[in-house]
Amino acid sequence: MERLSTGLRINHAADDPAGLAMATTMSAKLRSGNQALRNINDGISVTSIADGAMQETGNLLIRMRELTIQSMTGTLSTDDRNDVQTELTSIQSEIDAIAKGTQFNGQNLLDQSNQYIAIQTGTDPTDTVDIKLKGTRIRDLGAGVTTTFSGGIHATAILTGSTDGKVSIGGELLNPVGDGGSTTFANGSARALADSVTALKLRNLTATATSGSFSLGSADADRTYNPVSKQWTVHPVTVNPGDFVINGHDISFNWDSTMGTSLTSVVMDAINNSNSGVTATYNGGIVLQSSNPNSGYNIQIQAGGASSQSLFSAFNLKQPQDLTVIGSIDVSSERALEVVGG
Repeated sequence: MERLSTGLRINHAADDPAGLAMATTMSAKLRSGNQALRNINDGISVTSIADGAMQETGNLLIRMRELTIQSMTGTLSTDDRNDVQTELTSIQSEIDAIAKGTQFNGQNLLDQSNQYIAIQTGTDPTDTVDIKLKGTRIRDLGAGVTTTFSGGIHATAILTGSTDGKVSIGGELLNPVGDGGSTTFANGSARALADSVTALKLRNLTATATSGSFSLGSADADRTYNPVSKQWTVHPVTVNPGDFVINGHDISFNWDSTMGTSLTSVVMDAINNSNSGVTATYNGGIVLQSSNPNSGYNIQIQAGGASSQSLFSAFNLKQPQDLTVIGSIDVSSERALEVVGG
């Protein structure tokens, strides 16, 4: 009766154990295959939605081209050109809205937040097809701009006064103020400049700051040669407080050749333990960089004093020096902007 009611020859393991095992395997493959088919249909839906949005974007771009050609004729008045520009600006906003609003199951498709969507097309792990998505925002289509303002190494003496009004972006003057972290030229640091760009509050304009770095070169101790014994004598090195200062923190230490560690290691340890906000690493020489590379703060180096003479080959401590290492900022906008000055 059970076979008649279900239409199945095998209803329990006792009916046919081997047959049930084969039937279960076939059922699993069939259901997995059906799910893979549904996945493929979802992938087709993703491409269809993206295709529809891109077609509309294409229509808007054609209209922008039409307006651009219209504006090139000399018969238009100033008011006419302003009207054309108003429509162009509106179209740009609409293209961005389409890119940011095109979704499938809550996933954005055209704003570059999902560049690849993997579709499982079969039951094996390798049965996948990647849908590669590219952004269609204005900045992705070529109207955006990214530029870098590089800093460098400057003598403090030339960094006097204010940079207010020296640079403008999109017709707006930058007004950098002290960054609250640099010990010198705080209103000219990468952090201060990036904050002043952000303060402009221009639409879709962003700025990120990166701290600079500086190589001190190799740390070398003085040596003298004894022609009688034909041996070199490596002299001890003592750097007293005030001889070498980073961001207002003394870098002082003692070293001699009997310590069992290199002079370079001692210098790096002194810098890294100074709480100066600077990290020392070795790359063919001692390289200084901010402990937080994304802070954008300046690195101030003050050096001088007889006890530190000839310590470094590239960075000469024989004369008092005061250097400021300035980082750089990356400025990015979805629309082209004019940068003037600086």
